[in-house]
Amino acid sequence: MIKINKLLPYLILFILILSTIFLLYKGIGHSDTNEYTPLILREIDSTYLNNDWFVNINESIYNVRYYFLLLLKLFYYALPNLPLIYFILYSISVLLIGLSTYLISNHLFNNQKTAILNSSLVLLGATFSLGGNVIVTQQLVSSGLSLGLTLIGFYFILKKRLILFSVFTGLATLLHFTWGILFFGVIFISYLITNPDRDKINKYIVSILVYLLFILCLIPLIMSQSNTSLGLSGKQLLSIMGYMRAPHHYLPLHWSFIDYLEFLFIIALFLFSINKVKLSQSTKKFLISITIVVIILFFVDILLTEIIPFGLIIKFHIFRLSLLVNFISFIIIGEFIRTKLDTCLLDKSNKILVYILLFLSLFYNHLILISLPLFFIFKYTESKEYKVESIIYLLLISSIIISIFLLIFQFNKIEFLFHSKIVINLILKLMIIIPIILIIYLKNYYQKMIMIILLLIIISLFVLNNPPKLNYSPDKSTSDIYHFVKYNTPKNSIFIVPPRMESFRIGAQRAIVVDLKSFPFNEKDMVEWAQRMEDITHVNKSDPKFYSKVEDGYNSLTEEEIVALGQKYDADYIIFQKPKSLDLKVIYENEKYTSYSIS
Repeated sequence: MIKINKLLPYLILFILILSTIFLLYKGIGHSDTNEYTPLILREIDSTYLNNDWFVNINESIYNVRYYFLLLLKLFYYALPNLPLIYFILYSISVLLIGLSTYLISNHLFNNQKTAILNSSLVLLGATFSLGGNVIVTQQLVSSGLSLGLTLIGFYFILKKRLILFSVFTGLATLLHFTWGILFFGVIFISYLITNPDRDKINKYIVSILVYLLFILCLIPLIMSQSNTSLGLSGKQLLSIMGYMRAPHHYLPLHWSFIDYLEFLFIIALFLFSINKVKLSQSTKKFLISITIVVIILFFVDILLTEIIPFGLIIKFHIFRLSLLVNFISFIIIGEFIRTKLDTCLLDKSNKILVYILLFLSLFYNHLILISLPLFFIFKYTESKEYKVESIIYLLLISSIIISIFLLIFQFNKIEFLFHSKIVINLILKLMIIIPIILIIYLKNYYQKMIMIILLLIIISLFVLNNPPKLNYSPDKSTSDIYHFVKYNTPKNSIFIVPPRMESFRIGAQRAIVVDLKSFPFNEKDMVEWAQRMEDITHVNKSDPKFYSKVEDGYNSLTEEEIVALGQKYDADYIIFQKPKSLDLKVIYENEKYTSYSIS
């Protein structure tokens, strides 16, 4: 039984990782997989979409996705099943993130309860980051694997194993160039700031040299970027990468006030918690230093992206680093809540409900907008010897004031909280998290086993009713038009499709002129991509609202303009979403889409 108790935390961690995979994974055809999957399919089959512009330009260039595509290709040689490979690599990325969280938490606090609570926060908790980045994605992406490797490296630098830190962040850099460099730089610089030991300077130099060995592997990539550079100005890159491609990633002054507020709230809770947990001063300084360096870099990013645009800063998307702050915050907050739960249980205090609710509120972003102010009010009244009734009234009045503020100023965001899919997703998470909390706090061995069995039953029922899909299925109308195009049009056909119809290449197996998602990261092809997007949308490349206008712009195309586009790009067909209607030959129609012949 002693051996079983020792293995229990690892069993819970395994169940947690498995739950995350089954709950989140969407498969090929979802989001970013639409961007790189056609590229690996070309690597496997040289004739795949041989007349598709985006696929062709990425075949001949040593591009930023090179090592990630190489990894996929190597796996394919051993296991020629791409959907299964994606699932395996996605599972590995979740495993790396979950395992690193457990190891870091256990190393810092030597407490398995904290390690499990933190792992659940990181894997299933809300992501309080900026710039559209998430800790655990819903599909395989190079950044997910890169983040997992980086966090393993972070564990080793906390253990002062600098060479292993450099090795893992070096591998992360190969898979995602900008992520690896940013994370290595911030973590290593913060470590040097808080550990200025001249006696260890040789170790520091060796660590840097080891990392530079991985950078050497990227020289062909750097040369490729240099050779295809057009010397675009910062403003031009801002227009293409920011206004056109991804304002939600690159334009910090355009993001929601709520996003910033939630990020500030999680930092506030982190700073409050770090003063309450037992941790060495050097480690506290290290973690706070990382946070300060990242925030300074945020101001640099804002200045050199939107105010005085500078190309290199725009490309690096520094706000990715908010994930690191989010991760560190969860590690510290989890330990703070665990210590309070232990104390309340020992004292048999009703205050335990406050900390349980605070912990659970971290599993959906908007809940923290209410829970954190109420928590700080609670902490203030706790130190003041108020009567219980007074505290309840104060909390109630405060919650009403906060709710009114949010409803007045951010109604659209708060309305999203009550979306059925969001509520269902939150309930599913809580059905996993609550049994895990009970398992780690129940003292009776048999009660623990009963909760584990209950948790396994919950997961099994979910998987039976929602088996993991290796291939993402769009809505029926979209699937139907893909099926028609795939089996009823020539293989060498070229389509003009709605800009946000990003899964067309994978679903219909046909070439397209351009889409909003699939983006080349070298300057020469960026310009071509921008021109194509301008052609099919009628929206000027320099329009700050380009991203939000693409659909209306596309739907404004006239028959004469469509025919001209067909001639310019050798396109054979065009697809529109209803109610758009044209006096052209219809080849297919369903309740959502109409496809026309234009050749």
